[in-house]
Amino acid sequence: MSWSTYLNALAMTGNIPNGQTKSYNVACNAYIYYGFEVPSPCYDLNLSLKTTTVTYDAVTELSVGTYPNSSPDGLLVYGTSIEWTSYNWGDNELTISAFDPNFDGGYNCGPNKDELCTIIVGVFAYCTPSYLLTGATTVDFDLTPTLTRAKKIFGTPQTSQTFSSQVSGGDVNTYQFCVLDNQDVTVQLQSYYSSCQCQSKYADLEMWISKYNSEASINDLVWRVGHGTADKSLYLDTFDTDTRTGSYYLYVSGYCNSQCSSGSCSCNPCDNLIETEYAVNVDYTSSIELTNLLPSCGNKGTCDNQCDNSFELSEGAKAGIAIAVIVFSMLMGALGYIAYMKYIRKQKYMPNNSHEEVELTFQHHDTNNIRSL
Repeated sequence: MSWSTYLNALAMTGNIPNGQTKSYNVACNAYIYYGFEVPSPCYDLNLSLKTTTVTYDAVTELSVGTYPNSSPDGLLVYGTSIEWTSYNWGDNELTISAFDPNFDGGYNCGPNKDELCTIIVGVFAYCTPSYLLTGATTVDFDLTPTLTRAKKIFGTPQTSQTFSSQVSGGDVNTYQFCVLDNQDVTVQLQSYYSSCQCQSKYADLEMWISKYNSEASINDLVWRVGHGTADKSLYLDTFDTDTRTGSYYLYVSGYCNSQCSSGSCSCNPCDNLIETEYAVNVDYTSSIELTNLLPSCGNKGTCDNQCDNSFELSEGAKAGIAIAVIVFSMLMGALGYIAYMKYIRKQKYMPNNSHEEVELTFQHHDTNNIRSL
């Protein structure tokens, strides 16, 4: 179905603006359709439908569809042509989350995923035989669509996060965030990675991100950082073709060694999982603040005397220093070569005028001005 054919369902009614109420009527046991444009993938949509006809024998209901479903009705093929519905007897409040995988916004819709997303909102009038016997043929209603920014964890650090299971991977905490602008994004997970930081709370965590799968595991097609590394950061860069604006699912789980004794300083005991605390921070790379989000551990126990308290660089820092040393060496070599060539030219082209220097020396001696003492 072409995009224009899809929008033909709105030829007689058009679109409803955000935040405005449409007051109209619909024929009994029939649908009327309206369009609603969703300008961004990072908004929740609330549809408020109120039956304004004063009666107990008729009510209006909601059916919502997206491309290519241009006439969600639920009548001829009940249950297959509707994506979201609300059938309450009375007022209807239907909220569609920005993180619903079937709901999108921005220029991400249509056959080529380049049209401004427009959903089809159907209002149906259910009329009982008693209502029809009164001679009434329509039902009045008020329909109000409202967009609100999806307020999840983007730009809001989540601190003091915990697990409820002592089994490795047994508890997966799920978060959601939505990227509105086409910019690089950094996802940072902070935790007590070693016993030197906190003996009773240190744990090795895992983190992964999925664009579409709300139940993804770390073994699916996801961005991931597994256990065994201290740097728990993921980067969604705009040059990655899999990165785009919209909603994402973020997962954090704990890894532990079931054979490790409680209180051990080196092998990630499972007892620590329900004691540990961590923090998650998601923001545009240009805005993220690399500050400590973890609370004070307090008593570190007996592991402190086993820790090397000397400063240890991360692998990234070590690689950066190595590159800097190489560049510096190349620069010094180039400068040395330039100095050497200047020296060679000087030796080659400077005339030998040492005798002139001797003559000049004697020209400045005036023996007549020498006074005897």
